[in-house]
Amino acid sequence: MLKKITQGLSVFAASIAMLFVAGCSDSPEDVVVKYMEAIIDGDIKAANKFSTQPSHEMNKFVMAKVSSNADAKAALKKAEIEKVEIEVDTAKVYFKGQHSPTKLKKEDGVWKVDLEGARK
Repeated sequence: MLKKITQGLSVFAASIAMLFVAGCSDSPEDVVVKYMEAIIDGDIKAANKFSTQPSHEMNKFVMAKVSSNADAKAALKKAEIEKVEIEVDTAKVYFKGQHSPTKLKKEDGVWKVDLEGARK
């Protein structure tokens, strides 16, 4: 009986650990979606969490433009990812109807939207 309880607890602990690890490794697509939701919601703290440090100042500008433009906000809400290109520590997320991709870069193993990279 004690052996079954111990095995059950081990399986439970392993499941929790897997969920934690999975939650920490967002894909470029997940990060872009969370970033866009933060911009739409006007949540600068969340937008900064999902973007590189050099992008933080630009986040304020992007958020101001989206909050003052209903069409821009609606377009972000409807945006659909068409394809993703990943190269080691950089990624490009392409949206249907857009020519320029959203660029991301890995910082400490975490994908972040890189608005500075988009300007290059």
